[in-house]
Parts: sequence; C-alpha cells; structure tokens
Amino acid sequence: MKISEVFAKNAKNGKVFAAGFLILGMMIIVFSMLFEKNEGGSKKSSFTDELSAYSMMLEENLKDAVSGVVGGEVKVMITFESTFENVYYSDAVVNEAITADKTDRKSEKQLVLTGNMGDKENPVVVKMLSPKPTGAIIVCDGGNRADIKECVTELAACALNISKNKIYVTGGN
Repeated sequence: MKISEVFAKNAKNGKVFAAGFLILGMMIIVFSMLFEKNEGGSKKSSFTDELSAYSMMLEENLKDAVSGVVGGEVKVMITFESTFENVYYSDAVVNEAITADKTDRKSEKQLVLTGNMGDKENPVVVKMLSPKPTGAIIVCDGGNRADIKECVTELAACALNISKNKIYVTGGN
C-alpha cells in the first residue's frame, strides 16, 4: 500500500495530522521568540538586581555606622550617578609621524572579542566599575540637632566619598 493511498483512504486523519504539525510548528516558533525576549530581558533585570543589591549593601553599611554614632532608628537612601559599567579590553595601535614642523599621531582601537566562529562573540571584560554615589538622605534620631547633623554628615561624606553638600540629614518622628 502506498502512502498516498493511506492518506486518500483516511483523508480526514491526514488533514488532522497536517493541522497538528502546523500547530506544533507555530508553537515552536512562538516559544523560541519568547525565550529570546526573556534572555534579553534577564540581562537588563540582572543589572537592575545587581544595582539593587549594591545599593542595599551601601545603605545598610551607612545605616550601621550612623546608628553606632547616634543610636536609635536610622533610615538611609543613597542616589547613584549611573549603573555598573564594564571596561572592555582593546588592542590599541598608535602611529606617529614626526616631521620638521609637527608631529602627527594616529591611534586605532579594536575591541577584543572572545568566542568560537559559530558561537556569538562577546567582548572581553577587563573590569566592572561600581556606580558612584551622588547623594544621600539620612533620617535619624537627633538629626535635627546641629552637632549630630554635622557628625552624621562628615561620616557619610567620608564613607561615600561625596561632598557634604550632597548629604541631607534630618531627625525622625
């Protein structure tokens, strides 16, 4: 018996079979597109998660330090200039031509990539720079008193390596 005879005999089954394959193919395409979008989104949320963890760590450390000085309840919020920044390895070439009246310099940089020919190539990361704090708000017991405010401001400026005018200290309820 030939395959065409089987499909002709069971035309209804053949149509169901073909429709099933079509639906299966469409599902595979949709799931692969969702997976690709999720991978890209997870990179973004990864940086957000890292920034959130870094921020919480700095805030907790500053909170503990302030609490050690003033006692009581302390709340801290730190603002940042940017997010984490990667520094990539690059090959640099500098060509220099010296003439009697001037020196010409030409430099070229090329990003160094890693990966196999068939794989996606990625740049080589040399280091990751942490986000720089730009300001802080500190609410603490006694924060309305001038002596406490000055002490907490000095402490936060030193701990975060920012100027004192970027730090706001106030008392809590």
